[in-house]
Amino acid sequence: FGFGGGILKYIIGNGGFVNGINMAPSLIASAWDYIKIRGFLAPLTVMGMIAQAVCLATLDTKTPAIAVLVASVLNVFGDYLLVAKFKMGLQGAALATAVAGAGSSLLLLLQTKKKFLSWKKLSGDQKKLPSFISLPDPKSFMSLVKLAGPIFFVLVGKIICYSSMTKRASDFEMMSLATHNIMIRVFFFFCTFGDGFSLAAQSFIPQVLYKEVKDDKTLTQNSITANNDNVDDVRDGILKSPSRENKLNAKYLLKQILLLSTAMAVGNAWLIKTAMQNWGTFFTNDPTILSLLASPTRVFYISISTFLHPIIMALEGSILATRDLGFLVAAYGGTMVCLLSLLQFATSSFTGVWRMFFVFQLIRFTTFGYRVYSKSRVEMA
Repeated sequence: FGFGGGILKYIIGNGGFVNGINMAPSLIASAWDYIKIRGFLAPLTVMGMIAQAVCLATLDTKTPAIAVLVASVLNVFGDYLLVAKFKMGLQGAALATAVAGAGSSLLLLLQTKKKFLSWKKLSGDQKKLPSFISLPDPKSFMSLVKLAGPIFFVLVGKIICYSSMTKRASDFEMMSLATHNIMIRVFFFFCTFGDGFSLAAQSFIPQVLYKEVKDDKTLTQNSITANNDNVDDVRDGILKSPSRENKLNAKYLLKQILLLSTAMAVGNAWLIKTAMQNWGTFFTNDPTILSLLASPTRVFYISISTFLHPIIMALEGSILATRDLGFLVAAYGGTMVCLLSLLQFATSSFTGVWRMFFVFQLIRFTTFGYRVYSKSRVEMA
């Protein structure tokens, strides 16, 4: 609530006209009501995101898919009931979305609890394991901070970059801002297809890299050496450092993910190009906005940016899978500074905003691609 109120205050200031938009008291009140409703169930949504990550880490892709279906059904039904029937307006839409997110989160949490209980039974000494929901000890918390801290920085960096585009677009006429909002929402829609490749890389590559050695009492020193070049890297039947064979298998898996992401990229680019040029009336009936959407230059920049996104996500997922977090933080720090500088000092039109976004995508694609390629060459040497 504190952050939401602060951000809202930063955007609207003291009311009045902001970039040509009338920030009337009723509009401000509606925005604050929306933030309060969504924020109330935000903790449960965060827990659901963690539960989804657990499911994906254990290669359970079925439960997250069912959760998305449940959320979609609840959201559609809630919008119809609260907005269309009870005329609750923006508050009804916020409540429907919040309840939908809570429903999917509860489903994910229940499935994760089943997994937790099964792990507890397999561990033998159940007293040493914490309860399903508990505070971590200081050592575990510091381990979590070391892992989650860089990822948090990356996520915040992405939010700042996307938000800075909208902020810069608001410096131009109101029709440009309205067009930008449509374009960025369509882009985010296609992002969901690309984000799946990042999750796939994070889920499957570690499984291949750190394969378990068969627990066999007759396992000899020679058989361990055959599984791994360094005998010291085998502890309790688990490879602490990937063997050459595992690295080759992971490299082959990454190639398959990149191939699929490229195919998805081609389809996404064609669809978004078609949407901007021919399906604009699905988003608005305003002739000025329709002409801005169909501009060949802007269509080119959003299409090529959308094309790059699935491949970028596959590469980013592989970097996360190998826990190369220091590089990722440095890359996003530099890329964020570059985009903010370009938007501020090298952008003089609405089209320039999307030109700089294309540059942002190109930098990510080049940086991540070179990192993955160079690391794979060093490790295979």
